[in-house]
Amino acid sequence: MKLSLLFVYINFVIISFSLIYSMYLLLKKNIGYKQKYFFVYLIIVFITEILGYILRKNFGVNYFYFYFPGVILNVLYFGLFYCIEFRNLSFKRFTIFLTIFSLVGIVFFQYNDGTLMIASNVYLIVVFFDLIMALMWFYQIINNIDDTLITHKQAFWVSTGLLLWSIFNLFRLYPIYFLYKSDNELSQILMVVTNFVTVISYLMYLKGLRCTEFNLLRTFNHFNSK
Repeated sequence: MKLSLLFVYINFVIISFSLIYSMYLLLKKNIGYKQKYFFVYLIIVFITEILGYILRKNFGVNYFYFYFPGVILNVLYFGLFYCIEFRNLSFKRFTIFLTIFSLVGIVFFQYNDGTLMIASNVYLIVVFFDLIMALMWFYQIINNIDDTLITHKQAFWVSTGLLLWSIFNLFRLYPIYFLYKSDNELSQILMVVTNFVTVISYLMYLKGLRCTEFNLLRTFNHFNSK
């Protein structure tokens, strides 16, 4: 089995486990709204990544029909996630503006591309959107320190995963198209590293889910101790 394919399967296992775990948390009482939204996000990822892969591999369904709606929903989800997470009104307004601007840009570039493949500019918009959202969150947390450890915040792990994924893909995006024609071996290595980075990012999302449960248990124990 190729190393890149191994990482793809590992990624599928992590996504599936995260979805099941989020369903378990969803059944618990007093679950936060962010947790409910993350459950929805994981369903989107599951359909896009896993069902899309199975249908493409076994039935020849074009991956575009799964991935492009997934791109749209990804921007919508993280736009909502950070709009709720940000405390600063200006940050909230900018998030709404950037979300709408990104969605318009995605539709525009994909329509003008005219193919059933995701346009490279669409990928670039998503990468910059995720990068800006993550950096804004870190800026907020640095300037608004509270009593909760940063590693106990779900948004920390989500933002770290997004930051890692977006920074790598920002430098990987265009070179890989060039290298695919000029140096196929190096492009394959980049694809392996890309899949590895994606695995790490989803592990961070899973860690964020664990933080959600930790904070619920801590709140429950706090009230019981009184």
